Amino acid sequence: MNQSLQDIAEALRNNLASVILGKKEAISQVMIALFSGGNILIEDVPGIGKTTLAKALARSLDAEYNRASPHTQSALLEAMTEQQATIEGVRHPLDAPFVVVATQNPIEYHGTYPLTEA
Repeated sequence: MNQSLQDIAEALRNNLASVILGKKEAISQVMIALFSGGNILIEDVPGIGKTTLAKALARSLDAEYNRASPHTQSALLEAMTEQQATIEGVRHPLDAPFVVVATQNPIEYHGTYPLTEA
């Protein structure tokens, strides 16, 4: 059975909305970034479901979800801009679709990893 992009988008929206309640705008923005090949930064106060949204998106797409350490986060810059990862001088192209979903708390809030101020 061949589903249209509209059907796929609607199924994805419904799946995310069943996990993340009351965040229609955030879900729409995530979907726009996903379908346009962009990357995503979700910034909001702690405890509103930023990480849950990222996990739900990965599960909905049958994609991998690995919470990254600050060291790994810096390596994601190459992946986001060049769609590749260089390991010990060898370039490895990334499978499509590849999208980075990053979450961030405002500066005045503490997160999972202690980071310096912006």
